[in-house]
Amino acid sequence: MTSTSEHSFMRGVFEQLDALNAKPVTTLLVAYSGGLDSHSLLCLTTHWLESLPAHKRPELRAIHIDHGLHAASSDWAQRCGAVCRQLSVTLDIVRVEVSTRGSLESAARSARYEIFENRLTAQGVLLQGHHLDDQAETILHRLVLGHGLQGLSGIPVSRVLGQGSLHRPFLAAGLGRYDVEQVEKRLVALGMPMHPVEDPSNTDTSFDRNYLRHAVLPTLLSRWPAARIRMYQSSQYLSDAAELCETLAELDLGRAAQGIGRFIGSDYAGLLPLSELYPWPESRQRNLLRYWLKRQSLSLSEGAWAELLDVVERSASDSGQQAHFELAGDGNHDCGANVEPQSSCLSLYQQTLFVHQGIKQSREAGDDAGSLACFDTSVPDAGLWPMYSTIIAPQPGQVVSCRPRTGATLVKVAGRARTTTLKKLLSERRLLPWERDVLPLICYDGEPVCMPGVFVSAAYAPSVAGKSDDVAEARTRRLLTVAWRSHGFAPAQHMVVIPPVIQ
Repeated sequence: MTSTSEHSFMRGVFEQLDALNAKPVTTLLVAYSGGLDSHSLLCLTTHWLESLPAHKRPELRAIHIDHGLHAASSDWAQRCGAVCRQLSVTLDIVRVEVSTRGSLESAARSARYEIFENRLTAQGVLLQGHHLDDQAETILHRLVLGHGLQGLSGIPVSRVLGQGSLHRPFLAAGLGRYDVEQVEKRLVALGMPMHPVEDPSNTDTSFDRNYLRHAVLPTLLSRWPAARIRMYQSSQYLSDAAELCETLAELDLGRAAQGIGRFIGSDYAGLLPLSELYPWPESRQRNLLRYWLKRQSLSLSEGAWAELLDVVERSASDSGQQAHFELAGDGNHDCGANVEPQSSCLSLYQQTLFVHQGIKQSREAGDDAGSLACFDTSVPDAGLWPMYSTIIAPQPGQVVSCRPRTGATLVKVAGRARTTTLKKLLSERRLLPWERDVLPLICYDGEPVCMPGVFVSAAYAPSVAGKSDDVAEARTRRLLTVAWRSHGFAPAQHMVVIPPVIQ
């Protein structure tokens, strides 16, 4: 006999699959490890498909990711293949290499989801067997790690993934691990095979999730039997709160972004003026900062986050306040995804936050600072070349060089009666401090001629005025437009040669 609860479990999952099928879904892709959860989902989905008219059945496929982390992983893949042949389901077995740096669990997860995204089509849905126990473990784990609203929202029932979407029918139907076990028993009674894989690492409590599963959650449930459901409900409340905070942050970012236009020549992943934030409550400021960092896919350590809040507060009364942070993803803060250490920098300058590439470490590595191009008097696309100047071309035989500025370089600029320092010109142009050493200084025979977008020497400006013969001769030469765009890096020295101009 089939119990009422078993009927209820299966009916709830069928309702989830019916709702999915009501949309334009062409392919259902089951993430199939061969364990109890994914196996029950695959068999249940197969059983559901058999109840549909042929013309309403989406294609059903399974995918097994072999991480190669266990000696028996190849055998598990073969067992999964045997089950799928028995169910007449096409199985894709994909072998991946998992990075051993950092968290092994996190690296394996990233490898899986990259494969899933690449396999999904525009009308494809990935099905996963997560249930209420998985949700409770996730919430507890993130709670002890100090996550914020978004992290404590737990595992979403569904979300966009690649070109398609991801859905978790067991979680949506309110099933726990015990419920899934009962579903498998019923399926086996209907002639379905048992799950083929028992991963021994699932009982290894040296892994955080396993410790929570075997040591913590059973104790909680023995005292509060409804804890799984209650935690799931709380995760939904937190998810709503996170969505509201994100909506507010999106509106606030639009207000703050009005001050971006005062900086020229910048090519950054992110830029956040702070002037609008200062009158707001601190909680609202923190909400926007978290959201902005998340949009850049960046994370700060707890210490750097506290320091950032401090310098932002001090910058409200001190517009000259400056700060610099090396960004490294440690996964302990809810600001966003992890990044490699020193891959980016976060700087505060003139009451504005900037995300940019780390110039210091790039100098040591000898990377290029950017691209320098010459155009035959034409004006380049400002979107591609934000910094450019037009100069008189060199004479044949002149040595043309390009280097970073050094020391207190003096230049005589067209339209100015006196010489001035290059440092002053850069300041007048409101160029950012870490860009000033990146911009190339173009010289003829060692004499400074121009810095694209900053100055042109009086002797080589197209509008040069004067009555001497050499100036008159200069007017007859061809013109060049020299353009520069930064890659965010500064080399120790960057040399180029502009081809001689044939008069």
